Amino acid sequence: GTNIDFLLNDISRQKKVSYFVSKLIIVSDGSTDNTVNEAKKSKIKLKLIVNKIRKGLANVQNTIIKYTYSDVLVLLQADIRINDAFFIEKLIKPIIEEKADLVVPSVCEMKPKTFFEKALYVSAKIKNIAYEKINNGRNVYTCRGIARAFSKNLYSEINFPISVGEDAFSYLYCIKNGFDYYFVNDAKVIFRLPTNFSDHRKQSLRFFQSQQILKEEFGKKLIKENYRLPISILLASLIENLIKNPFLTSFYIIVLFYLKFQSFFLNDINDKWVVSKSSKVVKNVQEESL
Repeated sequence: GTNIDFLLNDISRQKKVSYFVSKLIIVSDGSTDNTVNEAKKSKIKLKLIVNKIRKGLANVQNTIIKYTYSDVLVLLQADIRINDAFFIEKLIKPIIEEKADLVVPSVCEMKPKTFFEKALYVSAKIKNIAYEKINNGRNVYTCRGIARAFSKNLYSEINFPISVGEDAFSYLYCIKNGFDYYFVNDAKVIFRLPTNFSDHRKQSLRFFQSQQILKEEFGKKLIKENYRLPISILLASLIENLIKNPFLTSFYIIVLFYLKFQSFFLNDINDKWVVSKSSKVVKNVQEESL
């Protein structure tokens, strides 16, 4: 089966205490695998929208918003797994309690298999620890597009103009327009890191280049303020991981600086980017620390 099979099964096992699902919408954006057929066979009642030609993530999310009327909108990318039966309950709780308009979960990387994936895994631990400490996780770095919950007030107003950096766009839009952002540590979503340099390069260059695009949307001052990282927190996390995994951490730092340098010379940002295929393999949901 395709990844959508696993995610739909994960969703079907969710415990509903303070909410009910009014509609489940799946958008297939130029899928070349068996996603559409598998979605049609699902026992879960859903609305399936098929883009035969790829239109990009921004278009997909705007389409979902167009067909949404509920008090809360949960956006999930297909290439994730959810182990916790109360994941959605935990994710939407701050919105139900009127504490937040945009809520994101904690992320867990799947157990790495390749050497390159192990290096990324170690780096992810460095970054996750640092990000979750900054303002109790309420910052642009924790706003990952793989899973988010929106209040009706926010999703009714927001329109995604870009696919590159659309997750950061949602955070910055939220902050700039007086909405409340919330990070939920005990709601965890599982995903796969790229297993090779080529796929990681695609993701990293998109991240670096997206900041330039977002400056045009929100201005340099807001971007600088929200992307600034406290050196003390970052260094403490880095030193800890250098002690635990010196070789893998050092290798990642070299890759990071190389890609950062390379990003200065690339201006051809494709809003419908080439997919990182290795990060789409999510059958194994095992998560483990090195």
